[in-house]
Amino acid sequence: MIVRLKAQAPYWNVARFYTLRKSTNLWCASSIHLTSTVLSASIIQIFKSYFCGERMFMKDSVFFAFCFLLSSIVNFSSIAATEQNEEAVEHVYFNPQLQEKAQLLHSLHRGDDLLILPNAWDALSAKMFERQGAKAIATTSAGMAAIFGYADGQQFPKDLLFVMVDRIVKSVTVPVTIDLEAGFGDTLEEICETVLSILKLGAVGINIEDADPKRPGSLFPIAEQAEKIRAIKSLAHKLNVPFFLNARTDVFWLNIGDKETQLKETLARLQAYKEAGADGIFVPGLTDQEFISEVVQKIPLPLNVLAGPWVKDLRTLKALGVSRVTMGSSLTRECAGHLETIVHQYLDGNYTLNPSLSYSMFNSLFQASSK
Repeated sequence: MIVRLKAQAPYWNVARFYTLRKSTNLWCASSIHLTSTVLSASIIQIFKSYFCGERMFMKDSVFFAFCFLLSSIVNFSSIAATEQNEEAVEHVYFNPQLQEKAQLLHSLHRGDDLLILPNAWDALSAKMFERQGAKAIATTSAGMAAIFGYADGQQFPKDLLFVMVDRIVKSVTVPVTIDLEAGFGDTLEEICETVLSILKLGAVGINIEDADPKRPGSLFPIAEQAEKIRAIKSLAHKLNVPFFLNARTDVFWLNIGDKETQLKETLARLQAYKEAGADGIFVPGLTDQEFISEVVQKIPLPLNVLAGPWVKDLRTLKALGVSRVTMGSSLTRECAGHLETIVHQYLDGNYTLNPSLSYSMFNSLFQASSK
């Protein structure tokens, strides 16, 4: 029997499955050990009685009968636990709501229209984007870090990342993809644990970048970054959740080498990331139209570029073969600038407060997600 699970809790069910499987194995091993011990003791006693002439007293017979009954009960219990374990596997691997969102995010990257993703930094911004018709929502690491009073560059605690992802996902109904920076982990195991936690919260996509936060201005070696992508995609395959992995390279963003060198290095990295299983590619800082066309032609994956003053018409990007455009922290910084202007005018006594949203309308935005 297949039981449908809530999309918000896939990781909890995975954890339950692994814990159950571990305890089941231990239970089976214990039962086998007890059974073999009892049978061995019984056989030895019978042989001693038969060949050595030692008598088996009634209390011995009762004891062995009791042990045999106990071992049988333990064995039947272990079989039942194994069946329960198999059912738990089915629970983990069947999560239609999460799968549907992930598949939708994939399809949006390959549609006829350019996928325009706004980057949220909290639940309020995500909600505003959805109200205005965003088909999916990305996040900005710089914006999220700033909300908690941290600088960008994977410097704010991972627990705070999970708190914000949880609130964003619960506040909207569209697919959400998370800026995971370099993965929030020093090892493949730690990074995969982070991804599991993100899935637990209901996100269906991530950005993973090759800039090394511990060595500003440097990139991870290509092989190391490819292995990271391969491990994450292997995890997704095991969980049967086709979440979208957007592989980001920061060659242009960090301005490493001259333009031709940057293009050559970018293509080499993107090819390796594609072979490792990436679903899409992201090249912030890539603004030259000829370079964009070359990347599209040589790397057959949805290309994501970062919007900026250089983009005058989004239709131009679609004509070049771009599939996705994001804003990064631009809108966060724009809002921060407007806030600063408003507060400056207010403190000078030159600003009249007249919010476009009433209190009741504003408060109603999160009534559903507050329950």
